[in-house]
Amino acid sequence: MSETDQFWQYAREAMLSACDAKTSEHKQDLLELAGVWTQAALNSRSRPAGSGNRAVRGSRRGGAKAQTQPLREAPSYC
Repeated sequence: MSETDQFWQYAREAMLSACDAKTSEHKQDLLELAGVWTQAALNSRSRPAGSGNRAVRGSRRGGAKAQTQPLREAPSYC
């Protein structure tokens, strides 16, 4: 499994775990974790092959930096 696929799997597991969280604080923590793993997957996908585990810095097309907002509530399927 590629690094990107592994990150997507972690994000999915965190999101599904948020659906089963017993407290709203735990749910929020898991949703934030899912967002972190999603961003890691997106960054990993855009890295050139063989670049290792270095973080991607800089900008994308047109100088716009990719940013995600943390999820504030669980998706409707929870």
